[in-house]
Amino acid sequence: VQHLLDEVAALRQPQIAYGLLRMCAAYTRMSYSTRVTPLGYGDFDDFDSAVRRTYELLSGHHPTDVEWGRAQISIRRGGLGLRSASHHHACAWYACVSACRSHCELLNASFTPEDFDVPGTGWKPVAEAAKICAAVSPEGDSAVSSSVPLPVKQNLLSTRLDDATVKYALGSTSALTPRQRAHWRAALLPAAGAWLLAAPDPFSGHELKPAQMMVLFRRRLGSPIYEAEAPCPLCGVSSDVHGDHAVACAAGGDRTRRHHRVRECVAAAAADAFAVLFILRSLERRGP
Repeated sequence: VQHLLDEVAALRQPQIAYGLLRMCAAYTRMSYSTRVTPLGYGDFDDFDSAVRRTYELLSGHHPTDVEWGRAQISIRRGGLGLRSASHHHACAWYACVSACRSHCELLNASFTPEDFDVPGTGWKPVAEAAKICAAVSPEGDSAVSSSVPLPVKQNLLSTRLDDATVKYALGSTSALTPRQRAHWRAALLPAAGAWLLAAPDPFSGHELKPAQMMVLFRRRLGSPIYEAEAPCPLCGVSSDVHGDHAVACAAGGDRTRRHHRVRECVAAAAADAFAVLFILRSLERRGP
């Protein structure tokens, strides 16, 4: 796995490298292992650290622990989708046990989840995983509150875990600053992370240059872009280190150019759709 991560980090296109890391080299490489390895075992923390180093190498961005925690959240919930294997281990393991329980009972009529307990240590993997899953599930959910695991999907448990993490991060007791919470809420808006899912196709205008990706990664996680505040060269107002002013500044015509760019993209998509519709109608008139 480390060899694969090294190859991904060595790519010169951060957009391509990030896509490969998220879809092929990060959590997906450990998905099966997290399901079949009892809670409390496995070097998943080491794997998460290797994924973090790979991200830092391909992006040139060294996030803080708080920012990296956000990167591990799904894209839909404001992160980068680089799911933590250790953080979701309990969800994966419990889902596997709940799905296999009935099959284990067919092989051994006396099987119980307690068979995974470690004698003499007091460590109970299934019970501990159930506690973690129950903590992020609706109260009274029988699938995770029962002493006998009932079948439950890992995706459901992981989604609940992400939701609970985001809810805590955006709550009043969170260590995040008001600016960080507001930035995260903005990233939760529909399609706010669509650019992370776009194929790097130069013909469709979806290819992003390395310098652009390096800035966008920082913007996504709310990290500073500049070393210090400085007067905006266009309007003279103090420009913050996070680039918020640079994005919203009305001087210099950038806002107008962005508007025109969006307008042109929409117009091109509409023209393509009309062309397809015109061809279909022509075929219908022509008949079989």
